[in-house]
Amino acid sequence: MLQHRSVRAAEILAAAREVLEEVGFDGLRMRTLATRLGITAPALYAHFRDKREIENALIAEGLREQGAALAQARAAEPARDETETIWAGFRQWALANPALHKLIAARALDFDDEEVAAAEAVGVANVRRSTGGDRTAGVAFWAFAFGMVELEISGRVPPGYDLDAAWTYGLRALTAALAEPPDGR
Repeated sequence: MLQHRSVRAAEILAAAREVLEEVGFDGLRMRTLATRLGITAPALYAHFRDKREIENALIAEGLREQGAALAQARAAEPARDETETIWAGFRQWALANPALHKLIAARALDFDDEEVAAAEAVGVANVRRSTGGDRTAGVAFWAFAFGMVELEISGRVPPGYDLDAAWTYGLRALTAALAEPPDGR
């Protein structure tokens, strides 16, 4: 069963998300969070065991939002290719939430945390949906999407490159590979 958070715990998470968006996940510290809330750092421990538990809660929140964004993208364009729609929804969410996306991408997921595991299951279902259940292809699509989003968020693409065209090219190449899987699969 998923944890139900107290009002104070929800306030802590909202403040943690603000700090995350302002200074990134490396700047998310218990002391910074306590100062933001006007409490002492030890007071945070009445609601969360440690920083990792706060990160897990933020990761679960982000994964749930991501899943909702993908569902909205599919519902908004039901006639469009579902694979393109799912990954366009992923890109749109990540670009709108760059710090939370980076936290999700940078931390190993804690599958012992029920909230994280349940939220990740929604993402895995979307990946499987986009690849017809092919797990190997799912990893390839996931790696492509994460890599492209990271390049875009970090500004690592030189001026003049058409990222929309690169996304379309990559997705079409991966989709074509689904039709002709390599031997041994």
